[in-house]
Amino acid sequence: MARHPGGTAPGLPQAEALLDALDPSLVVYHCVDDISAHERIDSADFLAAEQRFASRADLVFASSQPLVDRLRPLAPKVHYMPNVADVGLFARALDPGPVDSAVAALPRPRAVFTGAVAATKVDFAFLAGLARLRRDWTFAVVGPVGLGDPLTDVSVLESEPNIRLLGSRCYSELPAVLREADVGLIPYAVNKLTESIFPMKVYEYLAAGLPVIATELPSLDRVEGVVRVGSCEEAAAVLDTVLLDASVERRKERSRLADGHSWDVRLEEIRAAFASLT
Repeated sequence: MARHPGGTAPGLPQAEALLDALDPSLVVYHCVDDISAHERIDSADFLAAEQRFASRADLVFASSQPLVDRLRPLAPKVHYMPNVADVGLFARALDPGPVDSAVAALPRPRAVFTGAVAATKVDFAFLAGLARLRRDWTFAVVGPVGLGDPLTDVSVLESEPNIRLLGSRCYSELPAVLREADVGLIPYAVNKLTESIFPMKVYEYLAAGLPVIATELPSLDRVEGVVRVGSCEEAAAVLDTVLLDASVERRKERSRLADGHSWDVRLEEIRAAFASLT
């Protein structure tokens, strides 16, 4: 965004064309995705605009380490600000309370994925393969199908008897989805689009006290509480271990890992970054 006496300008790098007209006192670029990796984006044009915009920014915030690494040569002050969670909301899953009725009807143990069910992001073959390897588990998929990718075909998931597509939920209803889950899944495809993504569900799952299994997204390297796997066979082996330590205290320990990634904490870090300019 570009702040100026009259207000705030848009945050996409193409807003660089407005800077001379607005004459802002402060320019901030907040980068949360590698938008240039989308197949329907003119990547060369986007990256050229980003380079110009970032070089004029007083501050750059990037939500994943791969984005930081890409932007650091372009801008003097790049700050790593990974995505956050409403930690207080999701930590309610640790307490007794309502359970989503569709989830409650599923046999346990239960692995849950929450988020957009889009073929550009989710590795359907991985998830289906994992379901075939562990028929004693139920895999609940909670989220809108085709959001951002309307050509998404979920037939490979629907063909597996222990994968259940449960549809969308309001954000405030997600703790009830996770309350009686046994593990949180991030079965993302690893490609140019996802290699810079830091999924918000990382700290949502952890705040709810769940063990987290993710594919090998570069942004999740060395993120505490996340087990990265390179294949559905590796994921199946991890599933075999998570129920061995499913105590209430262990869930609370995982939830505490999310405490440093609440909105309040991140906003304080952003405030400190602004203060460093003075």
